[in-house]
Amino acid sequence: MKSLLLFCLLIVAGLLVVSCAGVLPGQDGILPGVLVTSITSPQHIDSDLAREFSANPDKFEILGEVEGSSGNSNILGLIAMGNGGYIPALEDAKSKAGADALINVVVDVKKMSVLFLFSKTTTTVKGLAIKLKK
Repeated sequence: MKSLLLFCLLIVAGLLVVSCAGVLPGQDGILPGVLVTSITSPQHIDSDLAREFSANPDKFEILGEVEGSSGNSNILGLIAMGNGGYIPALEDAKSKAGADALINVVVDVKKMSVLFLFSKTTTTVKGLAIKLKK
């Protein structure tokens, strides 16, 4: 019985160590909470196309504001899945409008976690969709 209890405690301690390995400050320097985290951090993407659009607006068709997202999650610190990067979020936004690019891009990264049981990161990209005129 003692060995079973010791084994269970080792498993729980191991899970805590593994899940805490991901508890590092992000680019914004914000540390996630130990029990619960729900934070959104602004990010920025700059592109040469925005400068090109400013210099030659007649070469582009403005399609309107668009938003796209991507995400990843982690269960028990053991199973991590998804792609919460900027590129999948940007591609999602462009595909919704049939755009070639986005300008005036704003990015938010939302992080949510509950203990070491579950965590999720969602990257949201918002911008003005444009298409090259043919």
